[in-house]
Amino acid sequence: MEVKLALISAALAALVTAVIMPYTDPENLAKLSQHPVAGLVLNTTADAFYAFGTWVGGGDGDDPAAGGPSLRDYYPLTLPPRDPVSGSARQRQQQQRRRRRRVVEPELDWADPRVWEAQTLQARVAAAGAGAGEGESPYYSATDIDTLLGWCGDLATKAAATESTTEPTTESAAVSGSAAALGSESAAGAGAGAAGAAGGAAGGGGAGAGTDAAAAVHFRALVRWLAAAGGDASKVAPGVDGSGVRGLHTRVDVAEGETVLSVPLSLGLSIASFRAARYAAAAVTGWSRQPSADLFLDPLALAYEAAVHGARSPWAHYLCLLPRSFPGLPMHAGLSDAPLLAPLPGLRRLAAKRRAEVALYGSARLARAALADMPGGRAALLRLATATANNTAGSGSSSGSGSSSGGSGSSSSGRDLWMSLWHWAYAAAKTRTVSVAAAELRAGGGVGTPGEDKLGPIKVPVAIPEWAEDFGVMMPVLDLANHAFLGEGANVLYEILPPSNPGDGWAAVLVAARPIAAGEPLLFDYVAGAEDGPSGLTCTDRWLEEYGFMPHSSDPHRECDTFDISRSQLAAALAQLLPAASGAAAAASASTGDSQGAAARAAAGAAAGAQAGSGPSEALLAALVDAGLARVAHVPPSAASWPSPNTAGGAAAAPAADPSSPPRLEVLVRAPSAEEVEEGSGSHVRQRWVVLSWLAEALQGAAEAAEATEAAQVEAAQVEAAHVEAAQVEAVEAAGAGRALAAGLRRLSDEPEEVLAALLEVRRRELLQLEAAARVGPGASGPGGELRRGVVGVAEVARRAVDRALAQERARIAR
Repeated sequence: MEVKLALISAALAALVTAVIMPYTDPENLAKLSQHPVAGLVLNTTADAFYAFGTWVGGGDGDDPAAGGPSLRDYYPLTLPPRDPVSGSARQRQQQQRRRRRRVVEPELDWADPRVWEAQTLQARVAAAGAGAGEGESPYYSATDIDTLLGWCGDLATKAAATESTTEPTTESAAVSGSAAALGSESAAGAGAGAAGAAGGAAGGGGAGAGTDAAAAVHFRALVRWLAAAGGDASKVAPGVDGSGVRGLHTRVDVAEGETVLSVPLSLGLSIASFRAARYAAAAVTGWSRQPSADLFLDPLALAYEAAVHGARSPWAHYLCLLPRSFPGLPMHAGLSDAPLLAPLPGLRRLAAKRRAEVALYGSARLARAALADMPGGRAALLRLATATANNTAGSGSSSGSGSSSGGSGSSSSGRDLWMSLWHWAYAAAKTRTVSVAAAELRAGGGVGTPGEDKLGPIKVPVAIPEWAEDFGVMMPVLDLANHAFLGEGANVLYEILPPSNPGDGWAAVLVAARPIAAGEPLLFDYVAGAEDGPSGLTCTDRWLEEYGFMPHSSDPHRECDTFDISRSQLAAALAQLLPAASGAAAAASASTGDSQGAAARAAAGAAAGAQAGSGPSEALLAALVDAGLARVAHVPPSAASWPSPNTAGGAAAAPAADPSSPPRLEVLVRAPSAEEVEEGSGSHVRQRWVVLSWLAEALQGAAEAAEATEAAQVEAAQVEAAHVEAAQVEAVEAAGAGRALAAGLRRLSDEPEEVLAALLEVRRRELLQLEAAARVGPGASGPGGELRRGVVGVAEVARRAVDRALAQERARIAR
């Protein structure tokens, strides 16, 4: 019997092996992922294995880390312990997760100033290891990318030699002359308005070709490539406008409605078209359980083409024209520039989260593993891991060896350049892609890997669109065009058009919105169609984080500011409003007993030095503010100095604080729309009633702390000075001044509008200081100073928004 069972088991094992093994081959997996039903089965099977592994391992269904890397792993602050979950609750969570398919990450406070400080400290350590300077990005350098793309010089030489065998035309000569603007980027950096969804001059680290002549060769090769595929770039050429901004210019006069540039969608570099697109579905299956996964598909495609195929890639000339660095992006701020983002919580939050997301997806279990699972990926990763300064050759170079190109290394230490490549690929892709919906790609009729025999209809790996709503596509030549808002300088419209003739493919085109003279720069609105009315307009400061530049706009609805009502700011605002208190009163209010906790004790030393007749010192007010902040966080004042990852520094609440009422309030200042004014909600301070309620609660807590502290200290002083008449007089005066301080706080808690106006004035001064600091910093006006110039633009725009809000609040108080 045992023998029969053994034989039956062996037969079943052989049958299962025979059925499964063919699908472990990458080619078969690629074909599997292309089939609608099979692609669905692929994702479902992956989820089933994930759920089974979680169940076997006893993992918590609500714990993102149970299924692999999580964004929590890259949050630099210590998180509070997870609450225990009962067995029935865990089952419900697991069922919910299976239905959603994605793990819901816990709320992480990326705007916490300590997050940026911790990341900057980590960056300092990384910069020291990489030998990066204070003004350089600690995550990658132009030298790293020059090494990775070291084959570009040989590629340009070969292309130039091929051109020399044919008689140059007038058109190619014109393109050659204007294309010199690309090569000069290496030394001059980028213009202020030259990055974005298709912003050509986004990078400040060089055009990539090394010389003007090489850049011109690469560009002419791209023009010929587009023409051979049915596109048309004969009317455009790179150029520099009167402000020194590089971009795409017209070579001829163009009439309104005429197509200025046409780029076949099949030539766009994306996850749906790169050389390993057939294998991508299987390689990134596990990404569906991660947040924002679709943002990292196009960087993966770019990194693959650069590292694996290099000069043999269909996009080789395009890769060589890409900037080597993107110094305008806050997430890649150098150590000397990082402090400039501290007063900008909106930018700081986005930059901190992007840093963590890029690190998460660049880890060994996501993008790096996906690259390894695709053809040539393991060899490319090995070259990246063992790179040296002299190792710059590969199959795509002029050596013509059999291995793939992408050899790298920026130093003799031979450090691993994978993360340098990944950070650069993310920056390049996110500042230069146009978004295309998965449905458009599926119906487009022409996207495939360029150069393959079978182009046919669009072939998108169907396992990807299940969880990715759209794709980023890098469009050669078109991505050199700069941005201007509609009605504020845009002269062309960006569209994706269906084929006009049978057999043609879809194309991304720029159509003249008005007559355009020869030599004019081409400008289109990167976000046209994505904004819904004045209330839905994108704040211009968001552009600095997303695209690395600040756009010009005269629309006040785009001018915004975000700031924290923090301990120091609230104390500075109160210093303008509270009545003068004697030095004895300040000392008495500060030298509190244990009943008032650490918040008031912290101000004792500072208040002791207050001079008679002066207003309460900021240190004293900060101690009282601590008590108020503890009140809005719903914790006892004695816990006001406990650290917490969800609050800001010294006035932090205890870990048990109610997260719905944080002791650090973020305020958005933005002009209201006409509809909001008509509805009676036309305040420049958004959710003004929430801000006023929060301030009133905090001020009541501060007033109660001042009263209790004053009473306790006066009583103690009277006992101590019972036999000293002068001391008794001082105690009485201190009691009166302490009561006046408490009464002032009580009055302000009833009229928090005055405090809000004072906070806006404090913010205005802070923005002026930030603008001045950004203007005089190292490299502020030269190459590599793009981020500082962007911060100047953000501060100017924010100050105008705050000025409007301050005028409105003062007018309300005057009434």
